[in-house]
Amino acid sequence: MRASGRNRELHSSGQETPTATSPRHAPELANLARLRRALYRFLGAVFLPPQEDRHAQLLEAAQAMRAEQEAMAGFHWYLTWRRLLDRLTTEAPPSAGELATAYTSLFVVGPGGRPSCPLYASCYLDPDRSAAGWIPLLLEREYRAAGVALSPSLHEPPDHLSVELEYTAVLCEREAEAWELAPVDGLRRVLRRERHFLERFLGSWIPVFANQLVLYDTTGVYAAAAVACDALVRHDLDLLALLLDTLDEVHR
Repeated sequence: MRASGRNRELHSSGQETPTATSPRHAPELANLARLRRALYRFLGAVFLPPQEDRHAQLLEAAQAMRAEQEAMAGFHWYLTWRRLLDRLTTEAPPSAGELATAYTSLFVVGPGGRPSCPLYASCYLDPDRSAAGWIPLLLEREYRAAGVALSPSLHEPPDHLSVELEYTAVLCEREAEAWELAPVDGLRRVLRRERHFLERFLGSWIPVFANQLVLYDTTGVYAAAAVACDALVRHDLDLLALLLDTLDEVHR
């Protein structure tokens, strides 16, 4: 996924979520947005096919996150993330081959020829296919309105989980930049776009997806990742609502 504007490297944030929106808190909130960006991007990588090189990069990233876990320990979603990181940083984490077998059964072709837990929003938001194709079209319009284009190398439709997670990461980076550079109206627009996307799309089907993976995943990795994702989305919806309410109060 390609976004207009510049990209920056991650800098993790502190322990607690600041609740004020004064200039004094802007650096903390920018760092928090970049931490969330890194988490969404990591989750997006988890739900891509586990090729050998990608698997090695995922384990390396999990080790790096584990080393920096103090930055996450103050958040209520941390325990779900610790379970995921524990599974990936154990002395004998699942191999790429083990994950590939589970990936195929869970997400591609399961018992009876159908996957147990499809990776596409359409399968949850339109299970009867009564409005075929409308969810990918809505998502494609959402991405285009934000100036974001799907990477041709991904070879996945707009409603694939990894695509939605990568888009959310892009929005988090824009939020970080808005805390640093944008006027209040620009910041408010960024926060509203984030909240809209999580409410309308990602957050509307992740809970069901996570529940199904808890039932069917035998590796522990994919279920832990889905539960961690659900916890992060719930946190972010609460956070965004709080920030928008505070902005409205302070800048009437």
